[in-house]
Parts: sequence; C-alpha cells; structure tokens
Amino acid sequence: MDYRLIVKYDFRNDSQKQHINIELKPAALDLIRPYQKDCLLKTFAHDRAHSGLICFPCVAGRSLVVVAACCKVHKMALILCSSELVVEYWKAQFKMWSIADNGMICRFTLNANDNPLASKILITTYKMITHQNSCSSMEFRRIMWLQQQEWGIMVFDEVHAISTDMLDSVLTIVQAPCNLGLIPLSSENLIKDLNILIGPKLYEAW
Repeated sequence: MDYRLIVKYDFRNDSQKQHINIELKPAALDLIRPYQKDCLLKTFAHDRAHSGLICFPCVAGRSLVVVAACCKVHKMALILCSSELVVEYWKAQFKMWSIADNGMICRFTLNANDNPLASKILITTYKMITHQNSCSSMEFRRIMWLQQQEWGIMVFDEVHAISTDMLDSVLTIVQAPCNLGLIPLSSENLIKDLNILIGPKLYEAW
C-alpha cells in the first residue's frame, strides 16, 4: 500500500545489540537549546526511539541533536553522508560533543585508512556502500562486514539530496531499528517520498 510501518525501537531493553560506551560531554549538555531538547523528546517519546525526519535549518545545530540521539541509544551507529568532506565534518562533531575517540569512530571512504572492523560509530558515504562492483576486494570485504552488523541507529544526512533509488538501495544493504533523516527544509512532495522510506516528520524548527 506504499505506507511505511512505523517503527518504535525499545533500545533500553534490546540485549541483542552491543552496548557501546558513549556519552555527551558535560559542556554539550549545557549548550543544548530548548528546540533541540524538544526534538529529542519527540524522537524518544515514551522511551522508544522513533524513526523519521528531522527538519532543521543548516545553522540550527542538528549535528548536536544527532550526537545526543546516538548517545541515548548506546548502540552501534551508522552515519551516511553525501561526500567525503561531510564525513570529516561528522567525525569532528562526534569528537566535539561526545566522549567518543578515534578508536570508536571510523571513516569508511576511499581516502580514509581507518579500520571499520573495530568501529562503533561508522561514518561513510551513500556511494561507498552502494557501488560494490567498482570497489577493491578489501573494500568489498568491509562492505560485507558493514552489512552484517547489528546497527542500533542509522542517520541519513542531507537525505533530500540523494535519489530515491539510492536510498532504497541503502535500506536494502544495511538496516537499523531507528532511522533518522536530516533535511534542511520542509517540502510536501519531499516529505511524502521520505515518509515511506524513512518515516514521518518527527520535528521541524525554523
């Protein structure tokens, strides 16, 4: 019927997925703005992690909301980006706002030498995990590892900028009980498409 099943992830009682030790830094807690707190309350209503879309302007601090969400779930996190430059940005954001270090965070790109096999927070690009035919044997083995992991939360950065086919391919390759899509603006047509693949709009700030 082209309607997505609404998923509410009981992360607190999930003993199947690995618990990771990640918390927000005390300074980050003091900097969370009221609308960011409201967004997190919506995302984790009734002690469940809800899948859906977070609509923030680019300067509204959505990266802090994402890092806080990953810290709350305490499970392995997969962050999907549009480019390698954005991958570097997200690594810096996790190091800025959380206690995660280089041993916990991994960049999975063509130019990064990180080892994803030991990572707890993996940051990669959409193309990296969907273009399997053009990758090396080592990269292919890493992609296979990525597919087999029990991710707790998956974040789709700038999800409005990728095609529906690519998004569908990503969701076929890797899965998580909590999916968060980040978009800068609200569009009725855009929301309709992403609502089916990721989930409904959870929060919108202007």
